[in-house]
Amino acid sequence: MVLLNLITSNKEQLDAIISIILTHKFATNVIVGTPEQASYLTPEGIQEQTSVYKLQFATKSLLFSEIESLLAREFPNKEFHMYATPIVQTTNRFFDRLKNSVKALNIFPGKKSEK
Repeated sequence: MVLLNLITSNKEQLDAIISIILTHKFATNVIVGTPEQASYLTPEGIQEQTSVYKLQFATKSLLFSEIESLLAREFPNKEFHMYATPIVQTTNRFFDRLKNSVKALNIFPGKKSEK
């Protein structure tokens, strides 16, 4: 299991991504943080800031590539960054809930979700 993190400054794109993630059963629930300030350097070396949203959800690690491919097709001019963090330790109670939730996810890459 991994905690997939997606960061974007585009609220409309974020809403569409949430719908895709849930519709394709890549996650059973998602967490979206309130906008945060991100600082970065431009190619010219100028420090700038922007507001970003962080979407997080637990999923199966084998689904990362499928999620990445689907989002790349849906958003060819993507305005987001995505990375996964392995879930290696949790409380037993949380792990049991998480494990049962992840069992219900899309387990076959390329499989279309049933409606």
